[in-house]
Amino acid sequence: MSKKQTLTLFLLVFFLGLISACRLGSPKRPNVILIVVDTLRADHLSSYGYFRKTTPFIDELSRDSVIFKNAISSAPWTTPSLASLFASRYPAALGYEGEEPIELDESFVTLAEVFKHNRYITKGIVSHDFISSKLKFDQGFDSYNQSNARGYGYVSSPSVTNLAVSFLNNHKKEKFFLFLHYFDPHYDFILHKEFDYYPDYHGSLQSGEYLDSLLTKAPTMSADDLKFLNAVYDSEISLTDKHIGRFLKELKRLGLYDSALIIFTSDHGEEFAERGDYWIGHTKKLYQEQIHVPLIIKLPRNKKKKVINEYVGLVDLMPTIVSHIGLKTPAGYICIGQRIDLKGNAEPESRAIISDTRRWAKLQSVIWKNWKLIYDQQKDTKELYDLKNDPLEAQNLPPKNPQRLAEIQDILKQWQEQIVLIKSEYKITTKRPDFSDEEKRRLRSLGYIK
Repeated sequence: MSKKQTLTLFLLVFFLGLISACRLGSPKRPNVILIVVDTLRADHLSSYGYFRKTTPFIDELSRDSVIFKNAISSAPWTTPSLASLFASRYPAALGYEGEEPIELDESFVTLAEVFKHNRYITKGIVSHDFISSKLKFDQGFDSYNQSNARGYGYVSSPSVTNLAVSFLNNHKKEKFFLFLHYFDPHYDFILHKEFDYYPDYHGSLQSGEYLDSLLTKAPTMSADDLKFLNAVYDSEISLTDKHIGRFLKELKRLGLYDSALIIFTSDHGEEFAERGDYWIGHTKKLYQEQIHVPLIIKLPRNKKKKVINEYVGLVDLMPTIVSHIGLKTPAGYICIGQRIDLKGNAEPESRAIISDTRRWAKLQSVIWKNWKLIYDQQKDTKELYDLKNDPLEAQNLPPKNPQRLAEIQDILKQWQEQIVLIKSEYKITTKRPDFSDEEKRRLRSLGYIK
């Protein structure tokens, strides 16, 4: 079979899978709640085996849910990651090519637009300028509240939950899709006294310290400093968990919890100088600490916990939701992601998971059969890791595994060709948002723009 025939067959099977994924499902239509916690790496949740009990309320949700132990974000920063989730396309196919955010092209049918097409009330409550209406993330929402996008130093979780509780009480008798975005675990890292996990620290780091200051200090940070930094990050996680717990309690009080489909996840993780280059933050790497995110899905009328080890991507969420509850899809709807088997019957190594970033780097990664390739396009270098035996990605193995490397490189090449084909078929108009001076100030304070 020729190379062209192989690619054609690959794409035919791929798109046939998409069509079937979009049409399967149950006719019952529950309320759907999508909760995204910004900058929440999976290994800092107690339900994912963390040594601290950081997330008791999310743990409680997980006991009624399907827990995906190996969910992967499409990108290590907010805008392309959540655009990929909402449009079920990879960031590269959405036009995210540079360091600055762009508007989400209105030609893409979003998850909220699918719900709106099915006569759901659609509500978004968000707390980050990088998923604001300026970037067209409000497509398909009846109401999109971004009053909590206030940047550096503002603790937004209490207000996000207050707004969500108000929405529940006003729309408890209607069919709704509710998107909640919590921001607080994102830097700056603020210590909350009720969740002080390292009260005996006496070093030079401070609660709420600006990221530039942390990066300046990083080369001289001691193990004790890094322990404190992780403890403050955990404090932010626990505060967010507390307010998510308030929201879940209200769902139960109103009798809406059992019948709802609830999806809990994050857009990306966070790095705390694990890689020897003193980097603190996200955006520019594809190691697991930046792209391995929690994914917990509570199905309607479910009271059983199930753990699934299959690797899945956030790009797979839209077709999974649409399929599971049998939503009708509007014209122009295409899902590049694959439907996730929520019963756990799929082969655990059945799909390749792709991530990429072009923010301060040009990297692509592929996870397949517990192996992971990271390809640096600028340096033309490759890193290969055995995630089953080396989950911390400490040992780069390409010289020892040429056959495995060749197999995964072929997957990456097919994906690259697929992206080129998609971009040639769908012309994207990339527009940069017109941020106000105040929005620019907030984004500068977060290290996002210069």
